[in-house]
Amino acid sequence: MKVEAANGGTMSCTAVCKNLQWKMQGVQFQANVFVMKLQNYDMVLGIQLLKLLGNVLSNYEDRWVSFWWQNREVTLKGENPELAQSIHLEELNGLLSTETLLSEVRLCSLRVVGKADLERPA
Repeated sequence: MKVEAANGGTMSCTAVCKNLQWKMQGVQFQANVFVMKLQNYDMVLGIQLLKLLGNVLSNYEDRWVSFWWQNREVTLKGENPELAQSIHLEELNGLLSTETLLSEVRLCSLRVVGKADLERPA
C-alpha cells in the first residue's frame, strides 16, 4: 500500500506488524506498525500511534513530548542530532577493527513474519 508522508510524498508500505511490542526510553508500547524503508530513522510515530496517546504536550526546541500512557505521565526526550547518526555496516566493521574507543553502539534488527511463519512450530 502507499502512504503519504508529511511532505506530500508517497512511500510504499510492504507489511504490517500487528500488536508489535517495543520499549522506548523505558516505556513499553504496543501497536500495529506499518513496515517501510526509512533512510535515517528507526521508527516514525504515525497518526495510528499518536491518536492512542490522547493529548500530547510537546516542546520542539528542547525535543520532548509528554502524554499519559497506561495511567502514568510519560515524557520522551529526543537525542542530540549531532551525537546520534546512522552508519553503514562497512563503516561499523572498520570502527570495530581499529583501537578506537566506542562509547555507544545501537544495533536493531526486525524480521517481519508471515502467517506461515507463525503457524510453523518453533
